[in-house]
Amino acid sequence: MGVIKPLWVSKRWFTQCPFNYCDHFGDKLKLATICKICKDELVRDEHYKRAEQDPNDWGNVFKDIADNLAYTMTLIQKQAKEMGIDLDNLPDPEEPPPAENYPIYHLIQKYGKRVEKIINGFKEVPIDVDLKLLGVAIDVFAHSRYYIIAKTVRALHSRFEEEKDPEDDLYDSKTS
Repeated sequence: MGVIKPLWVSKRWFTQCPFNYCDHFGDKLKLATICKICKDELVRDEHYKRAEQDPNDWGNVFKDIADNLAYTMTLIQKQAKEMGIDLDNLPDPEEPPPAENYPIYHLIQKYGKRVEKIINGFKEVPIDVDLKLLGVAIDVFAHSRYYIIAKTVRALHSRFEEEKDPEDDLYDSKTS
């Protein structure tokens, strides 16, 4: 994982937009040079530290969420107006087929059940096992157990959207 610019995404587009190609693991200072979300998090943390406040205090977190949602709504309204879209009269969107309709979803479900079985198998381990290494392995398995399902469903839904709009150049189904 890490910050990766897919070949089909232009450098200009990639640097302007926050993508989920950055998994936020690692040195935030380095990631902030190429990930807008990491950079914004560092700026936010610094703001609260200067004010001698905890950036992770629930009051601060909820205030920032409310501010971000209000700002996002303002941007949406502005862009909708520029595009001539009446946000009060939007058609109901066409829903993608359920993920269960795709064979890959069932394969991923089997994978998840297999991973769960492996994790449960670690209830009893030899006395001389490296517990730190075992903990890392369990964390990786536990993360992948649900992460792969979410990413697969996201890719399937994105593919549905791309089939409706072949001009869409984000190709999220390929990165998910």
